[in-house]
Amino acid sequence: MSQYKEQAKEKINEVKEDVKSSTPSVDPPPNSSNAEKAGGSITTVSSHFDPYPHYFMSFATLLGGGYAFQCLRQPRTAAIAAALGVAYGAAGYLIHKNDYNAGYNVATLASVGLIATSGPAAWAAKDAYHVALGSLGAISLATNTLKIYQLRTGLPRDLEVRRQK
Repeated sequence: MSQYKEQAKEKINEVKEDVKSSTPSVDPPPNSSNAEKAGGSITTVSSHFDPYPHYFMSFATLLGGGYAFQCLRQPRTAAIAAALGVAYGAAGYLIHKNDYNAGYNVATLASVGLIATSGPAAWAAKDAYHVALGSLGAISLATNTLKIYQLRTGLPRDLEVRRQK
């Protein structure tokens, strides 16, 4: 009985090797430059976590809008932050619904708006509120711009994540 099991295992292993050798390789070429390698790691992380960073930015700007209204007594800043929070939320929703181009475009415009409104105040007053929102806007702008570039050109390629058993 054990002899038949061994023969069956050998036959199965032979078939597996034949299948492996006859399967064509369809892996895309790896990222060639250092910039593509760095961008590939960023886009891979973004691909795995989207749309949650956009929802976080929506929450952060809405929270910042509430802070600006209650503590800083700046209703104009609060209204702008609320509008940007809604834009980030809409971008996250579009990405969630697989409309990546529109989602990343809306998020990029929201990031530019956030930098445009928070940047000058952060530079002049060095207030933690404006510095934090301006910094988050800059990071969001960089990653969203990279994802738009990736969607339009196909570069940089996402890294393939393989788990070891």
